[in-house]
Amino acid sequence: MRFWLFICRVSAWLYLRLGLYGAWSRTYRAMFERSYDAMQLYTFSNLQEVGAYLNAKAHLWRADSWKQLFDAVSRPERTQAFFDGREVPHDGLDCDEYAIWTVNSIHRSLMQGKMAANEHVSAPRMLTVTWLEGWKPQGHNVCLVKTAAKWAYLDYGPVRGHTNAPEGVVQAVLTQYGAANAVVIGWAEHDHNMKHLATHWGLT
Repeated sequence: MRFWLFICRVSAWLYLRLGLYGAWSRTYRAMFERSYDAMQLYTFSNLQEVGAYLNAKAHLWRADSWKQLFDAVSRPERTQAFFDGREVPHDGLDCDEYAIWTVNSIHRSLMQGKMAANEHVSAPRMLTVTWLEGWKPQGHNVCLVKTAAKWAYLDYGPVRGHTNAPEGVVQAVLTQYGAANAVVIGWAEHDHNMKHLATHWGLT
């Protein structure tokens, strides 16, 4: 089991650290999702509004299919089209899409000065957490965000997991979605454009 965990960690570290996740997602978008260029993302005045909006759209979740070609992360504008009811999602609207939409929406809100000043919100990033349950690798993407001196995350609803460091958010995600015997493979951070920012081996 230790050797399998090591193999999983090496594979995940290389895939994330070399920027392959972001590169493949950007390639996929260029190939199949150019029609969403004109879509505008919603902006919000605070994280509570973002969480309420996500909670209202959580029922739209759909698992990836073969069309997503090994878990590419779709454009946030495509997700906005589903959220707006312009299209009906049949697949490819899972945690990847919720996370990158949230990162981009918060980023856009901050850039336009619409996020309330007393929120102290900064550094919205897509956080990828991977873990091992027995022999089976698992993973989940969320929006990591800094609020004042705390780090927290959003995925399908209100902001939660307030901790002193990103590692605490990783542990919170693992506690929420992983089994009791789950072991962290590694985790990574990407910006709103899926540019690689950091990769971590294990929980550290």
